[in-house]
Parts: sequence; C-alpha cells; structure tokens
Amino acid sequence: MISQIADDRNLIVICTFSKIYGMAGARIGYILSNPEIIGYLGITATGFCCNRVGLLGAAAAMKQILKEYQEKA
Repeated sequence: MISQIADDRNLIVICTFSKIYGMAGARIGYILSNPEIIGYLGITATGFCCNRVGLLGAAAAMKQILKEYQEKA
C-alpha cells in the first residue's frame, strides 16, 4: 500500500480500526497519502478527541500493524 502511495500522488487510503480490531464505537482511523494532501486535510479537519481507552486501543493496533508489516518485509 505504501509503495502505491509513492507512485500515485493523488491516492488517499482511509483505514479504520472498527471491524478488524473490534473498536467500532471508538470511531478511530487513519489516512495514508502524500504529505501535501495530508497537509490539506489537516487544515480542513474538524478537531475532536476520542477517549483515552480508544486512543490506547488504537496505539496497540498500530503497533500490531507495524509488526505485521515488518514481518512481511
């Protein structure tokens, strides 16, 4: 996925933790894209904060995603 983003400057990948990690109520996700697009999204995004439990769950899920990615590489 990351290599595809490097090849296509207009690609935006939106991911969520809702189903895979059982965090549907937390409404937590992330976006992968080139830095320019991410910068624009940061300007237009409305800020809200989720609860601490949701953030801790997302951090644990991201660690797992990174581990799986490194094992494949």
